[in-house]
Amino acid sequence: SSSVSQSLIRIVAKIRRSRPGLAVTDSGGPVALRAYPSAQGQVITQIPNGTTVTVLGQYRGWYVVLYGESIGYANAAFIQL
Repeated sequence: SSSVSQSLIRIVAKIRRSRPGLAVTDSGGPVALRAYPSAQGQVITQIPNGTTVTVLGQYRGWYVVLYGESIGYANAAFIQL
């Protein structure tokens, strides 16, 4: 539900180590935000090239990213810190 999502966003936003990142691809295409850290992970949404996101953490070559109201994994190769 929306209220659960909003609560999760508020909690995650309080993580002290969060920092901005920039979604960048060589092709100029979008960066996939995935449900789990794998190229086979379901795509939650696409982050437009050049968009600033909030990086919440890192896991095995993937960043945990907050983009709008979505939280997921983005390949670290496409996020500049």
